[in-house]
Amino acid sequence: MKKESLSRIIWGIGILVLGVGFLLDALTVIEFDSVAATWWPLLLVIGGVGAFISNPRHYILPLGFILVGVLVQLNNLEVIDVNVGSLVWPIIVIGVGLSLLLKQGFGRPQETSGKKTDLFAALGGVDTKVTAIDYQGGKAAAILGGISLDLRKATVKGTATLDLLTVMGGVELKVPENWHINVSGTPILGGWENKTAKPEGKNAPILNVNATCVMGGVEIKN
Repeated sequence: MKKESLSRIIWGIGILVLGVGFLLDALTVIEFDSVAATWWPLLLVIGGVGAFISNPRHYILPLGFILVGVLVQLNNLEVIDVNVGSLVWPIIVIGVGLSLLLKQGFGRPQETSGKKTDLFAALGGVDTKVTAIDYQGGKAAAILGGISLDLRKATVKGTATLDLLTVMGGVELKVPENWHINVSGTPILGGWENKTAKPEGKNAPILNVNATCVMGGVEIKN
């Protein structure tokens, strides 16, 4: 199983459990509010573990979120008695600073000739260049992270479709100037920006971009 797929599964299970819990609470099956109030820091731990599995080389921010989650959880369980709230932001800020100093941003671009894109970034960055001769689209998701997807060396035979999801994150998409880009989707406190030039030819390759932006953004350019 790919690391990105495992990370996506971990995030998905965490969010699914949260959603089911609130649904059961709304149906008066269980009192999930009290459970969530005690155990919500586990979401930070789960998110950090998922991000670390996805990209172990960019470990500082994920470990920072894991540390914050563990401290808050122990405080909620009254195992320790400290003002965890005063420690959260300093830990995150230190993590961001160390990440920048150690150049743990997007890292070196990864090049692939695969026809399908399947990218996932959480609490970190992914930088990918595609050189596929018959690019067919795919999917990419950025949750509290960023994705840079460069398709300028790829070719499309006819039409391809790319599904993008950003949740408090962003996707930068670079495409050839001779591609025609159609963008649609759902913006929720977010949105997308299409800066590409319109090709003059009638038979230009078409890339359909479906973007779901939840407090996040997508930028498409040449």
